[in-house]
Amino acid sequence: MSGAVMAETNGSLGASSNGDVDVTLSVPELVQLSFPNADIGLTYSDGSDSIVTEEFCVYSNQASVDFDILVDPVNVPGSGTAPVMKSGANELAYQLDLKLADGTSVSADIQATGVTAAAQTDANQTSKTCASGGNSHEFTVTVLETAIESAIDGSYSDTVNVTITAN
Repeated sequence: MSGAVMAETNGSLGASSNGDVDVTLSVPELVQLSFPNADIGLTYSDGSDSIVTEEFCVYSNQASVDFDILVDPVNVPGSGTAPVMKSGANELAYQLDLKLADGTSVSADIQATGVTAAAQTDANQTSKTCASGGNSHEFTVTVLETAIESAIDGSYSDTVNVTITAN
């Protein structure tokens, strides 16, 4: 942010004097990402896949919203493979889908490190935490029942790094 104050018109010497001054402030493009529900917890139920959808907030103050969103799971064994949650040396594959909060797909089945969804135009422009105006995006995390049942018991986790950049 930059601000400037410049004397526009100086007054003249006398019993009273008037002058004008301009006050300006340049506000940059700002974006903010927040996850109101913190971590995404999955549960197992016999006979079904484990699926959780979590909404999150992308805020932008841009007059014409335009940002890129980078989704980068930490544990991706190789190019073209699903990300995995780990429990020690054990791995459990999962599917990660990025969607708008209304369920419209942005990037389905993220299978590579560093998947970028460019030129996104949906963001909350009311509240940087989406306290009003609602969340703008969501992740759907799916772990197939067959993968769960073939996994060694343990507590599995992964970290998904998400970066938004104003264009």
